[in-house]
Amino acid sequence: YTHVVAEIDQYFTALLNNKNSSDDSEFKKTLRTYSDAVIANAGKILWTALKGGAKRASRWAIAEGADEIVELVEQYAPKSIAETSASVVEDVEANVIAVNDKFIDGFIQKRILDFEETKKSLGDFQLAFKGALEHISTKSKHQLPRFIFIDELDRCRPTYAISMLERIKHLFDIPNVAFVIATDTTSLGASIKAVYGSEFDSQHYLSRFFHRSFKLPTGSNDNIVRQYIEERSLNIERLTLPGKKRGVDAISLFVSKTANIYDLSVRQIKQTLRTLDDIIDATDPTFKLELVY
Repeated sequence: YTHVVAEIDQYFTALLNNKNSSDDSEFKKTLRTYSDAVIANAGKILWTALKGGAKRASRWAIAEGADEIVELVEQYAPKSIAETSASVVEDVEANVIAVNDKFIDGFIQKRILDFEETKKSLGDFQLAFKGALEHISTKSKHQLPRFIFIDELDRCRPTYAISMLERIKHLFDIPNVAFVIATDTTSLGASIKAVYGSEFDSQHYLSRFFHRSFKLPTGSNDNIVRQYIEERSLNIERLTLPGKKRGVDAISLFVSKTANIYDLSVRQIKQTLRTLDDIIDATDPTFKLELVY
C-alpha cells in the first residue's frame, strides 16, 4: 500500500516539477492541494492500522511479562514460603486480568473511533485522488484513465501479496484508475493456499480482484537466446559446433533446442547464457570452446 502511494506521490511531484508542463500557476497550485490531500489521508489510513497493531502488541507484551513473572515465582520460590509464593502468583494473574479487561474496554471504544476516522480518511483520500486526476486531465495533455502497473506479485511473500490485493480493492476503487498486475496466477494461487489452507479455492478468491485476465503467449526460446546474444554481444566466434555450423542462427538453434529438452524457464536460459558468457571471458582466447560440452 505504501509503495503504491509513494509511486503516486512521485507522479504528482514529477508533474509539479516538470518545466515542460503547463505554465499555469493555478494548475500547479490546485494540483498541489489535491496531492497534499491524497498523501495526508493515505497517512491517516496507515497510521490507524499501525495503532491497531501497536495495541495488539502492547497486550501481548503485558501477557508475556505476566507469564514470565508467574514462571519465575513458581520455579524459584523456596518451599518454606509456598503459600506466600502461591498468593503472589494469584495476585499477578488477577492484576493482569484486570489490566487486560480495562485495556480491552478502552480499546474497543477507541477502535470504534478509529473505524470512523479511517472511513472518513478513506473517503477523503478517494475524493482527493479523483479530483487530482480530473484536474490533470482537464488542464494538461495527460488524459484519463490512469494505469498503475504492479509486476511479479507472485514472487512476494504470500501475506504481502494478499494484503496488496486487498488494499488495492479497498482503497483504489476510483473511476478512471486501473491496476495492471503482471503475475503468474498459478503461483499466486499456490501462495494464497499456503496462507488459507490447501482446500481454499484460491482461483475463486482471485476472481474478486481481477476484472479481466490476459494470458501472454510463451516466448520462443530461439528468439530469447538470439536477443540475449545480440544485446550482450556474446562472443560466439569462440564457440564451435559439430560439423560446419556457425553463426548466430546455429548457436541460437542449438541452445534453444537444448533448453526445450531440459524444460528450462526463461530465467534459467538467461542464467545459463550468463554462465557461458563468463566462461568465454575467463578462458584463453587462443582456443575455441565446444558448445556441446
